[in-house]
Amino acid sequence: LKRIFPQRWLHRAREPNRDCSPLATTLLGSGAEYLPFHVYQMYAHSGGILGKELMGQWIALRGELWPGLFSLVLFAAFGAPVITGVRLASDPNVGYWIGQVGWIVAIIPPLLVLCHIAHGSAGKPRFYLVVLSTLVPSLIIFFTGYWHWVHLGKTADQLLSKDCTTFPQKFELDQAYRSAANIFETCVNRVANQTKRTPQETAGLIDITDCSDYQKSPDSVKYYKEWAYLQELERTESCSGWCVPGEAAIWTRDHRSRDPCTSVAGIVMKGKVVRASHRMMTLGFAEAIVSVLTIGSMSEMSIRMGEGTW
Repeated sequence: LKRIFPQRWLHRAREPNRDCSPLATTLLGSGAEYLPFHVYQMYAHSGGILGKELMGQWIALRGELWPGLFSLVLFAAFGAPVITGVRLASDPNVGYWIGQVGWIVAIIPPLLVLCHIAHGSAGKPRFYLVVLSTLVPSLIIFFTGYWHWVHLGKTADQLLSKDCTTFPQKFELDQAYRSAANIFETCVNRVANQTKRTPQETAGLIDITDCSDYQKSPDSVKYYKEWAYLQELERTESCSGWCVPGEAAIWTRDHRSRDPCTSVAGIVMKGKVVRASHRMMTLGFAEAIVSVLTIGSMSEMSIRMGEGTW
């Protein structure tokens, strides 16, 4: 307590403050009940913190609690945007059209763990550790969301367009689907002849991955990426074909025609992915501002405590 309050503020009261709050007792220890009444009232009404000097002294006296509390706040703040970034990276539409840039947010949890360990060894805040655990993750989150947002608008418009020949990537996917559809048709006819069934009966029993021609086709190397993307779309987005309405699904055994996969992909990119990128940009920007304010407050606190650089 001598390190928290000037000596002239401290004296042993004739009657201790028996009504000390649990928060005051927890933060100040048993000495809280011997605070002068006006000091205790200031402490209680300030939520347990009497200015930056008291907070700094509290950290100095209870250094073992500092890393845990600080890291808990950081994990709570960065948890949601990190999960959003991982979900973006895992989305097949984002992976094909933009790339799996979102996986970069996966470095934030290990970074926070390393900073927590270093803070535990130091026993008090350190400038570079605070920057690495607050400002750096905020900027990573913001620029990851910004990267997705920049590439989304043009891509989504192309996917929603009915033009299937002007845009090279879209045209390539259409050619990949037609190649796979021809392979599947040939496979169905061959199996139908071998089993003495009609092609309609046979088609309902298999999908294109059951056909040996699909694995052995020269196009399996040329269209490897496109086929994997179309297969994932049919299985996760319940679409069929690519550009032309009415095309059958060939990577699932339910071969009914559904919405064209290009339209479904455009809707996903325009809706879910745009919202996720905006969320990451907003959270990253807000957390960067809070990080700068936190670093500034800690610097001022360190100067007032006479420690100079921290």
